[in-house]
Formats: sequence, C-alpha cells, structure tokens
Amino acid sequence: MEGGPRGSGGEEGSMCKFTVLVLLVQALGLSAVILVSVWMGHYLGGFAWTEDPARQFNYHPVFMVIGMIFLYADGECILFKQ
Repeated sequence: MEGGPRGSGGEEGSMCKFTVLVLLVQALGLSAVILVSVWMGHYLGGFAWTEDPARQFNYHPVFMVIGMIFLYADGECILFKQ
C-alpha cells in the first residue's frame, strides 16, 4: 500500500497546514468584522438602540458578518478537522 495507513506519516504536515488555514480564516474573518463595524459606525452614522430607531439597522450587517462569515467559517474548520 502506497503511503501507509491513514494515521501515519504525513499527519504532522496536514495538521500544520490545517493550523495555517485556521489562522488565515480567523484573520480574514476578524478583518471582515472590523471593516463592516467601521463602515457602519463611521460612514453610516454609528449605532443606536432605542434613542434612534433609524440607526438600529446598522447592527444588522455587523451581526450578519459575525454569524454568517466568522462563526460559520469556524464551524467549517471544526467540521473538516474531524
């Protein structure tokens, strides 16, 4: 059998690649969250809750990026590690 059993040999190399991939995904996700937060906070008037209902929607893109990009990417990385 070429390459031996699944758990031997190249596992250290694949774990190193996985670690680099996770760090890259974390950095890209965090930068996306920061960029959207700056965009909403600075260029679209900031954030408000009950005192200015027109700016309540500015939370929505930030939470969508956190949930659908950052946390979803974390879940995918965990799924592929198993």
